Formats: sequence, C-alpha cells, structure tokens
Amino acid sequence: MDRQNNYINNAAINPMGIGRNNSGYGFYDYNRSTAPVYSITRVSGRNSIEMLPMGPNSQALFLDESGTIIWFVETDGAGYKKTIAPYDFSPHQDIPPVDLNDLLNRVKNLEDIINARSTKGGSSKSRNTHNTTESDAV
Repeated sequence: MDRQNNYINNAAINPMGIGRNNSGYGFYDYNRSTAPVYSITRVSGRNSIEMLPMGPNSQALFLDESGTIIWFVETDGAGYKKTIAPYDFSPHQDIPPVDLNDLLNRVKNLEDIINARSTKGGSSKSRNTHNTTESDAV
C-alpha cells in the first residue's frame, strides 16, 4: 500500500495531485484550495438592512446598491439591531508626490513679489511719513 501511495503522490507521475483518502476508497484532490470564500453582501436601502436576519452579537458591513453607501450594522445579545449607521465612501485617489524643487521655485517667486512691492511702496511711504528730528540726524 505504501508503494501505491508514493506512486499516487509523486508529482512527476501524478501532476494532478489526486490520491486516495484515509479510508483507501475514493479520491482527494491535494491541489484544491482550502482558503475561505469571501463575498460582499449587497442591500438596497435601510429597509432591506432591517429585514436581514443577523445572529446575536454580530457586526457587519453591507454595500448599498442604490448609492455610494456602506452600512455598519451591529446586533445586541438577543440578535436585535442596535446600530444601523450609513457611511459615505468614494474611490481612493492617490495624492501625487510633492516636488520640492517646484515648492522652492514658488516660494522664491513669492519672495521676489514681496521684495518688489516693499521696494516700490515701502521707500516712498517711509519718506512721506518719516519726520526728521535732531535725534535722527545724530
């Protein structure tokens, strides 16, 4: 029997990975995935949420087909819905990376504008408003 199992489990001879189960009868697919299957529960508005059966102490998110809403639903120990809260969502948009050279150029341009204004208006204002006194002359 060992030799037969080795033959069945040898990948070079049996690439499909099919072998006998523990009882020796029937076959088992060793390549079959045993990962859990996930799904999205879709609802249509608050009324359909209230009609959904849920077990005690449950929490779930439901996707609303009528808009961009995700419903958070929570039940108490008796299975009654104690929280039904809608949340808006939108597709994620990546923020472009910040270009430091661009920021430095923008700051330099702003400094130039401020310096140009202070040179034009600042000197004439200071001449008109500044009174010369004896203490200034010394």
